[in-house]
Amino acid sequence: MYNTYDRVWFSSDWHLFDNNILKYCIDTRGHYVDIEEMNKDIITKINNKVSKNDIIFFLGDLSYCKKKSFNNVVDIIKRINCNIFFIKGNHDHDILMSKISLLPNVVGIEDIYSIKINDQDAVHKKQMIVMCHYPLEVWEKSHYGSWMIHGHCHGTLPINMNRMRLDIGIDCNNMLIFSYKDIKLQMFNRKNISIDGHV
Repeated sequence: MYNTYDRVWFSSDWHLFDNNILKYCIDTRGHYVDIEEMNKDIITKINNKVSKNDIIFFLGDLSYCKKKSFNNVVDIIKRINCNIFFIKGNHDHDILMSKISLLPNVVGIEDIYSIKINDQDAVHKKQMIVMCHYPLEVWEKSHYGSWMIHGHCHGTLPINMNRMRLDIGIDCNNMLIFSYKDIKLQMFNRKNISIDGHV
């Protein structure tokens, strides 16, 4: 339970120092002059929202860069004005993750992780959220109303109103991080129809 933090945020797929992302995600990132401008804008927008006692759950693909740029990525993470919990993505190099794990604002690194957030509207007054870089078709307690959030797809996975699953990548939210309220609004009219016999 993450009651020790003032606010909880979610994001993924920043792709810091990844020049190719400006071409692959041209609709959301094509306006940046270069990768340095993109890096700066992402961090500025984050720091305009978060406070010292907040936490961001980051769901993978922090950066896609060569080893010589790893220290530059670490320097950027140092500038984020809140705590961060990392769920690893396919572009998150083990050496980079080892460096990042030593930073004082990094509180954990996992491959998949779940949390419960106090919410009077949720079943048992607690909303369970399962987090993975990749979208899952079936996840823990999905048939009991848990949510599944992921990255990786950059908004290209079709929305399924019969899945309590959401892409929270930065390309899906005008290059902004998601608040818990943002996700709750997206899930409001959705349901989860079981596909594996769990009812």
